[in-house]
Amino acid sequence: MPKVKQYAINIPRLYKWQSLDMIAFGYVQGLRAGNLHGIKTVLPAVKDTDKVPTISVTKALEMFLDAFDLCEDDYCLENASAAYYRVFNSLVEIRDGYVDDVQNIIL
Repeated sequence: MPKVKQYAINIPRLYKWQSLDMIAFGYVQGLRAGNLHGIKTVLPAVKDTDKVPTISVTKALEMFLDAFDLCEDDYCLENASAAYYRVFNSLVEIRDGYVDDVQNIIL
């Protein structure tokens, strides 16, 4: 007989937070890339190598919270920022070939 564990995991809640992390990552990346694309559209002389002002990750995450009517109690900004950088660094490692087994990486 299996032993009864003394803890419980709320699986739907875990999936909710993981989904929010991924959605927030895409939202922030879209805002930051869209900002650069918009500047290059308005000012065609701007090159990819030029330094262009972009939206900070914190500001983009605040915009995400506002856009989806979330508050700090629903989705903590500090945790969202940590999740953004965790996903971003994982994708950079995949791109740069630091991860041999892409199937086993945890985003």
